[in-house]
Amino acid sequence: MLKSQNNYKAHEEISTASLGRRIVAIIYDLFPLFGIFMGVAMLIVMPTKIFFYGFDENWTSFNLPLQIILTTTMIYALSSYFLYCWRKQGQTLGMKAWRIKLIQKNGQLADKNQCIKRLFFSLGYFLCLGIGYWSYFFSKDKNCLHDVLSETRVILLPKK
Repeated sequence: MLKSQNNYKAHEEISTASLGRRIVAIIYDLFPLFGIFMGVAMLIVMPTKIFFYGFDENWTSFNLPLQIILTTTMIYALSSYFLYCWRKQGQTLGMKAWRIKLIQKNGQLADKNQCIKRLFFSLGYFLCLGIGYWSYFFSKDKNCLHDVLSETRVILLPKK
């Protein structure tokens, strides 16, 4: 079925990954995301706290500007995981475990803009009660709304 690692033959039928596989892959991806979260907290948040507030045991939280900077840093770090994995090989760790891959409609790996669009839309629709995922049931191609808007597909890879 594979023409090359990053390109699929146009005339072959490529099956779309089921919603169940996608959701389980998201759950798997929570583990590396947790690791990234803890790493950023250890390398950036804690030193920032010590630098600005010292070792004060009564410290409760950062002031608003620092909260905004640190939250932005955390969102950037967590988003970078998806963008890097999707651009590099079309799969996060959870997607590898469940044999699913993100590609363009022409079979190539998604480009940078498609990955950014997909990340933005998937997060937005996930926060809106998962409406992007619910659209899977109403799509004739079985694509989620963020896949349609970013012109990508999530496919099921064959067993090796």
